[in-house]
Amino acid sequence: MATGIGRLIIRLVVGASLILFSVAVSLLVIEIGVRVMDGVRIFSTTNFVARALDEVHSASLHHDSEVGWVPAANLESGSYTTGEFGARMSAAKIVPLQQRAILFVGDSFGSGAGVADAEAWPAVLERTIDTQVIDAAVGGYGFDQLVLRAENLLPPLNPRMLIIQARLEYGISVARMSIAGGAPKPYFTIFKGELALHNSPVPEFASSTRDIGWMRSEFGHSYLAYFVMTRLNLLQWWVSSSSMRLKYELSPEQAREVSCLLMRRLAHIRDQRGIRVALVVQYSAPEIMEQPLHWEADRSAVTGCAEREGLEVVDTLEPLRSVYRSETLASFQRLWQMADNNRAYGHMSAEGNRLIANIVSKQLFKREVSEAAR
Repeated sequence: MATGIGRLIIRLVVGASLILFSVAVSLLVIEIGVRVMDGVRIFSTTNFVARALDEVHSASLHHDSEVGWVPAANLESGSYTTGEFGARMSAAKIVPLQQRAILFVGDSFGSGAGVADAEAWPAVLERTIDTQVIDAAVGGYGFDQLVLRAENLLPPLNPRMLIIQARLEYGISVARMSIAGGAPKPYFTIFKGELALHNSPVPEFASSTRDIGWMRSEFGHSYLAYFVMTRLNLLQWWVSSSSMRLKYELSPEQAREVSCLLMRRLAHIRDQRGIRVALVVQYSAPEIMEQPLHWEADRSAVTGCAEREGLEVVDTLEPLRSVYRSETLASFQRLWQMADNNRAYGHMSAEGNRLIANIVSKQLFKREVSEAAR
């Protein structure tokens, strides 16, 4: 009897061990597969959670009670220079912000993360149209924060045009949250068909970007986990610090509705101030290569809302896909800041920013470009 029970236990242990081994091998194969697919170095030991937090937290960002965080003003640190209101300069020199200029508010793609001041695409656009473009972009912003920052800067700057730029999927995702990237932020809900602002004033919070907990310390090295969380729209939760967990206040559907109402809010700005308002939609390299776009429903809905409100929309997806489809891989990679021996795509390079500036200038500033060329 005892012998029979012992054999049963052995069979169970062996069976469970084989199952665990098979699962581990399968996950390893899938891990390698998604790394190869997205151009991430196979043997990289990067903790993707810690890296994402480091990109958000920076000594150059300060707490702001209205929008969560803003760049430091009058900062001179090599290739990154800011002036009044933390606006990035178009060259390594602090200059006054002009009245009746073009106000630009965006995320890290708009601020020109990783390139010199003169290489950010708003700076390139400024030289192209010979008009000051005030680059008030801030890394890590949701779409709600973009609109709020624009509203804060409109009275003192009195621009003649407002451009809102976003990696829209990221912007909609962050708009769901009252805590994002380890820091509190404002957010909107919908009450009786109108936007209602919450978490205002925004509480201050300081935390270590390395305080990510044991689970993220271990599994944060898995690109497969990062890949899956991105597809499930849970990336912001995954890259949160353990001492400041992300807090979702809205469902994905509600965040999309809020984004559409924010388009209406931008249209109100246009009508109230009598200025042009445009939306520029940017993408990461994996999104350009993805067929079909996994968030196509959100993209179509929100850009459709913008167009119905009469906003000018510049969607860079097809021009970038044209480069990917019709030119060499090397040509496409030159548009991005490449890492891990050209396996990992980052923010746009100086060449990529020139392309975006060219797309925007052709669609929004034909007359200005013509006059500047004379």
